[in-house]
Amino acid sequence: MHKKPHPKILVTGISSGIGLELCKILLANNYQVIGTTRHSSTTITSLPPHLATNPNLILLDYHQDSRTSIEDFYKKNQVLLSDLQGFISNAGSGQLNSIENCSWDDFEKLQWINGLGPMLLTKLLLPQLIKNQATLIYVSSVVAHLAFPFKAAYCSAKSSLSSFASSLRHEVKSQGARVHVIEPGWVKSNFHQRIPPIQAADLHSVYGNYIEAFAHLDGDKDPKTSTSLQVAQTIFDVLQNPRAPFRKGCGRDYRAVRLILRLLPDQLALSLMDHYLQKKYKRTHV
Repeated sequence: MHKKPHPKILVTGISSGIGLELCKILLANNYQVIGTTRHSSTTITSLPPHLATNPNLILLDYHQDSRTSIEDFYKKNQVLLSDLQGFISNAGSGQLNSIENCSWDDFEKLQWINGLGPMLLTKLLLPQLIKNQATLIYVSSVVAHLAFPFKAAYCSAKSSLSSFASSLRHEVKSQGARVHVIEPGWVKSNFHQRIPPIQAADLHSVYGNYIEAFAHLDGDKDPKTSTSLQVAQTIFDVLQNPRAPFRKGCGRDYRAVRLILRLLPDQLALSLMDHYLQKKYKRTHV
């Protein structure tokens, strides 16, 4: 009697944070994980031994910052990716800068990493994902609904990703595929530590004090902030539950923002956001 094959899931961005915790959960539940990182040879040496040697984990190099790199990745691994039962788009990156001083190359790169990249990879994988009646999960953010200053590229990319997932859900639902979006608030992880230093053009400009104060906002110190493990568990619960809602948030930030946007007129919601940011700014300059 043949053993039933492990469900095969593609997860982008598993080197740390949410992706790494999700990888651990999936492997513990007998999934086969195709995990992507920018440098798989480095990632494999940093993983716990029980993960690095797990036969159900396949690591692939993947760069999500251009059309060429994504198309090359797909062509190289097309056979391996042909029988996926799930696709979890988790890879992302951030940067703090003003719209005025952000180079267009940096802006475009962040759009690819956080929005256009997952969309293009989805388009390439979609025929097989539909055929396999797979589950597609996109890790977006609460900033898809209420943008923060100095994160225009990141916020706009996440907003477009959430909208993309919503459109896709309508298109593939009748064909048996599932689509979900996860929208965490602040998450305790190394994501914020990996954000590049503020550029001199911003520090020495009219935005200097404000952007520096914003850079010192630290949700990691709040004991109620969601952890990477909690977000990963939320993703896994959605994957396991055919009746899960399309949109699933995580953390106090998400609940507060959704409540504000649901109950208050747009202008009042924006005024509250301005007040919150000014309060944070003054606190860092005491």
